[in-house]
Amino acid sequence: MGAHLYSEYRTIDAGERARLQSYGKIVADNLSHQLRSTSSIVKSIRSDLPDPSARKERVAFVSRHLKSVSDGMPGVRTLLVLDATGTVSASNREELIGQDFSEQEYFRVARQDGNPDTLYVSPPYKTVLGVFTVTLATVITDEHRAFSGIIGATLDPEYFDTLLESIRYAPDTRASIIHSDGTVFVNSPPLPGVDGMNLAKPGTFFTRHQDSGQRFSLFTGVVFATGDERMMHQRTVAINGLNVDRPFVLAVSRDLPAIFADWRSDAYAQTGGFWLLVLMASAGLYLYQKRQRAYDHLRQPFHRSNTWLHPCRGDATDD
Repeated sequence: MGAHLYSEYRTIDAGERARLQSYGKIVADNLSHQLRSTSSIVKSIRSDLPDPSARKERVAFVSRHLKSVSDGMPGVRTLLVLDATGTVSASNREELIGQDFSEQEYFRVARQDGNPDTLYVSPPYKTVLGVFTVTLATVITDEHRAFSGIIGATLDPEYFDTLLESIRYAPDTRASIIHSDGTVFVNSPPLPGVDGMNLAKPGTFFTRHQDSGQRFSLFTGVVFATGDERMMHQRTVAINGLNVDRPFVLAVSRDLPAIFADWRSDAYAQTGGFWLLVLMASAGLYLYQKRQRAYDHLRQPFHRSNTWLHPCRGDATDD
């Protein structure tokens, strides 16, 4: 019975690991495709921009172009063009035009590095419109390859929440998209205090995954963010052929007690049945031995009497 239960436990454990890895790969591939598409469109917009000297005269045209592009881009909430000073010169959202975003990290990092072939991924942050999101940025250069601004694409967290929700194959399944600096971008289902939490702490599953240097990993134990015991698959979202400065990490997990709930019930039932059988067998053996002793006790006087009167016994013949 013990060997059978152990075999079932190993089967459930292996099956759940494979399932988490499979669903994690599905989301990672979708996320990779989305980032690749966004990068291609942003670069296409960059190539279609008018000459920097004429850009101010064509703000309205560029903004209309950005709006038409964003309407056909699921997953992208805002497109914007920032000049070399960090001021929004064009956007699909008119309320953003003219605002100064020079202090935003995605602009500062892009300006400092200045590589037009790199897709810069900002850490999750709250925009001026009150949305917790991530901005993908690419550098604009002039004819001398000098920095002249960026094009930014702000992701729509609701789109990615829907993507994560689509792989929740059990009520206790949880999926997250995490920036490589450890900040949680999207978490499904939403949990208070988890979005925006930094997981780059010593001993967390996220830190252990990053330190391993592997593309994907699987851990079991207590989760830092929620304090519950889970089995978690993590996968770094790699985009072949695209230079991303800071990639995303996808995490898919399940509650350990829930995974083995049916097995545990079966183990309790089998163990209970075993001990019930032991108890019944012991009780039956006890009653049998008790009756046997009583029978032997009644049989002893009769046996002695028959032995004394037996005609073949020497002592009886002598008498």
